[in-house]
Amino acid sequence: MTCSIMLRTLSRSFALMLGLATAGAAFAQETSVSLGAGFDREAPVEITADSLSLDRDSGTAQFAGGVMIVQGGMELKAGKVTVTYADEGSDIESMVATGGVTFISGEDLAESQQAIYKPDSGTLQMRGDVILTQGNNAIASETLDIDLETGNGVLTGRVRVVVKQ
Repeated sequence: MTCSIMLRTLSRSFALMLGLATAGAAFAQETSVSLGAGFDREAPVEITADSLSLDRDSGTAQFAGGVMIVQGGMELKAGKVTVTYADEGSDIESMVATGGVTFISGEDLAESQQAIYKPDSGTLQMRGDVILTQGNNAIASETLDIDLETGNGVLTGRVRVVVKQ
């Protein structure tokens, strides 16, 4: 490689690093992302787990051990999931997942300590040590809020972006 090509490559790399550094300062607390393959509110919700405990009085169900939730092209995996049913008893109001939570949508993958999924509003809130991987790139933060219908998400809390070329 000639000296001029090396200098151009070094100059471009420096410009990219400078751009990321200044963007990093701007995004240190919050940044937006686009996720996944879309959300089908009408698709059935399938839950698989090692065990299930029902509590009719509170309108909840606890799934434990290798829990996997599938709806359309989305998957959510966790050690434990508590499902709260709406007043009528058949519609799901919310699902709270804990214990090594992994969310997969299309080629995107997000991991966290906890996730709250609300099928009616089409939202997923991930909390605690969030890592979002999109292709070769990764974003880390404390929280990730996703509107599953639009695929838009917002990461907050000391956001860190790693871009691989």
